[in-house]
Amino acid sequence: MIAMNLTCPVCQAETEPRLQERKGAFTLYLCPLCEVVFAHPLSNPGSSWYEEDVETRVRLLVASARKPEEMLREPHRRFLRDRPAAGGALLDVGCAEGGFLAVAQRHYRVAGLDFNPQAIALARERFGLEHAYVMTLEDFHQARAEMGFAAGFDVITAFDVLEHVDAPRPFLALVRELLAPGGWLAINEPNRDRRPNLREPWDYPPHHLTRWNKRSLANFLEGNGFSVAKMEEFTDGGYLAIDWMDRLPPVRALKRALAAGTPANGNGHRRASLPSLLGRARLPVARVLDWPLLTALKAVKAPGQMLYCLARRRESGG
Repeated sequence: MIAMNLTCPVCQAETEPRLQERKGAFTLYLCPLCEVVFAHPLSNPGSSWYEEDVETRVRLLVASARKPEEMLREPHRRFLRDRPAAGGALLDVGCAEGGFLAVAQRHYRVAGLDFNPQAIALARERFGLEHAYVMTLEDFHQARAEMGFAAGFDVITAFDVLEHVDAPRPFLALVRELLAPGGWLAINEPNRDRRPNLREPWDYPPHHLTRWNKRSLANFLEGNGFSVAKMEEFTDGGYLAIDWMDRLPPVRALKRALAAGTPANGNGHRRASLPSLLGRARLPVARVLDWPLLTALKAVKAPGQMLYCLARRRESGG
């Protein structure tokens, strides 16, 4: 095999990365310097790819019939327990349908960004989120004064976002610019070191472009102007069983049928009750199925499926 040098998209160093695996047109490499796994070629597929994604369309359908509290996931709940800089301004990057923002607005002045117009339409219409925008972070940075956020934000959240970004370092630099001095960043990522690693289809390019563990994520943040205050790993109760269920052919066929019937504008409110009820019903069952395995994994201190990190903008000399 002929060795090749590549520029790591995270640390920007030209290095000879270590081959991890190949998937279709993509090759996954490990950077020996910053320890991030990255896809080559590295390119976000764009908003249209996500708009047509089956999981995204089903999630929109289900969200249209749910209360915001029902849409919270474990990283959201952890953040809302921490609640740094409560009462300040919060920007959620990748806000999707706005369930988290609808709850967070009880404690913050909120704004949200997503490149899926269907998700933003739902966030505005169902949850009344006035400052939810179909906009890139770069465009929002330029226009924020017009939207009433000239002073920046006390908190920026980016849940399940970084792994989709094809330029992680410039992205983090922009996040830091948008934060007020001493502002907080909350993110979560799939844990590359998780056990068991089910090699979920969504954790491959073009969906996910980078893979992180506790060390690589902490080093990335610390090396780019942040101080890590908290780094936790966790596994949602029911996650493992639901992943298994989602691979069953009947479940996959049902999701495809629901996605095919979802209107392009995301307004499937009348049709949303059945999948929403199914989702509510399967979660308690999945938690019961997961309990013995999660208990055993906890006993042997197996790494969790996900990472939750809270970091603070570090000032010069800090």
